Amino acid sequence: MATKEIVIMPGEVLPDSLQKAFAEAFGADAVASASERGGKFRLVLTTPWPKPIRPKREKKVIDQTFVDRLKAMATDETKLEAEVNSLNGPEILKIASLLQVPMSKSSKVPSLRAQLQKTLRSEIVWKSIAGQSDPIDDSRQTGSTDDQNTS
Repeated sequence: MATKEIVIMPGEVLPDSLQKAFAEAFGADAVASASERGGKFRLVLTTPWPKPIRPKREKKVIDQTFVDRLKAMATDETKLEAEVNSLNGPEILKIASLLQVPMSKSSKVPSLRAQLQKTLRSEIVWKSIAGQSDPIDDSRQTGSTDDQNTS
C-alpha cells in the first residue's frame, strides 16, 4: 500500500494535472477552498483491489479418531509436522486433553506444536533408544497390540 500526502499552503496553486483530478474527485469548490485556506490531500494506492477472497478453512473435528490418525502418522516425521502445523492453538489444546497431556494455554502456538509433535513421537523415540523394534512393526508381525506387549 503506497500513501502520498500533498499539503497545500494558503494561496498556493496546484499543478494543472492535480487541479483537474482533484476537481473531478472532490468538486471544484472544495479544491478552490483548499487553495485559498490551505489543505491536505492524502492519496492511498491499495493493490490488489478488491482483496482476493481467501478460501474458507475446513473446520477439523478433533476427536479420538483424529488423535489416532496423528499417532499413526508419528512414524513419518514430515507428514506429522505438516499436519500439526495446520492446527491452531485451541485444536492443539483439545488434542492434548484427549491425550491427557498437560499443556499451558498461555504458551505460544509454535511451542504447543513442538510439544505435541514431541509427545506423539515419544514412544517411537524411547523404543529406538531401548533398542526395541518399531512398535507398529511388532504389532503387525505378532498380531498383538502394545497393551499386550509389556516387557
